[in-house]
Amino acid sequence: MDEKMDQMRKDEYEIGLVLSGGGFRGAAHIGVIKAMQEAGIKANVISGVSAGALIGACYASGLSCEAMLSLFTKPKLFSLAHYSYKKPGLLDTDKFTAYLDQYISQNNYEELEIPLYISATDMLSGKLVTFYNGNLNKPILASCAFPFVFSPVWHNDTYYSDGGIINNFPVEPLIGKCKTIIGVYVNPMNELPAKELNTSIKVLQRAFSISTSSVPYLKFQHCDIVIEPKALSKYNLFDRRNVHKIYELGYEEGKKMLEKININEIQMQHLDIK
Repeated sequence: MDEKMDQMRKDEYEIGLVLSGGGFRGAAHIGVIKAMQEAGIKANVISGVSAGALIGACYASGLSCEAMLSLFTKPKLFSLAHYSYKKPGLLDTDKFTAYLDQYISQNNYEELEIPLYISATDMLSGKLVTFYNGNLNKPILASCAFPFVFSPVWHNDTYYSDGGIINNFPVEPLIGKCKTIIGVYVNPMNELPAKELNTSIKVLQRAFSISTSSVPYLKFQHCDIVIEPKALSKYNLFDRRNVHKIYELGYEEGKKMLEKININEIQMQHLDIK
């Protein structure tokens, strides 16, 4: 445990991976990871938020891409069993713990194969909190707790919700610690046809996307490679029916971007700068 924590404070990671939030568009992260694996590229440290925290935890636990994808397709999100009757949210986030346990066997950060940072929003203090040790399940659920839809998660004497409220591209924990940083952003901000804003939930999704998209673009400068599948803009946060198409978009964009670059050349450039 102490050895891993010491390592997380040092600048000795070869490749860092940043995974943004994005609801079911997060399936694109899995496609990118598949492309990385085929290219022989493995992340040595991960920072994720919301859907990116979930996929990051799955990747760090050693789960296959196929198993990760089933996590997006098998659970029935809006099942009566998940509805919240006493908590502030349509769905009770804690009721998804059992699903999480089926896929991620590790209970603590220290048991993961790859070091992981997860960001969540402390709803009482209004501050962003980054988790990197101790209990694993609570931070994952907290980071994924999209306001109004999922209830806040009680952990460490406070309520947590989606980390994307404050920071939807958490590159900060990796700055100065990695030779190469790969960023994956699954919320491209394209113009939307008026007919797409025809329900309250779509307006909420659009508002959340707009409010969380301006800052991430400014932080891309900290990444050596940014993978942002533009075609994802036609899918909304809760578009479960198109998970496989979203996955394929991530895979194709990841493959295209990774073919253009040479990780070793990027790392040599960093050495020259130093």
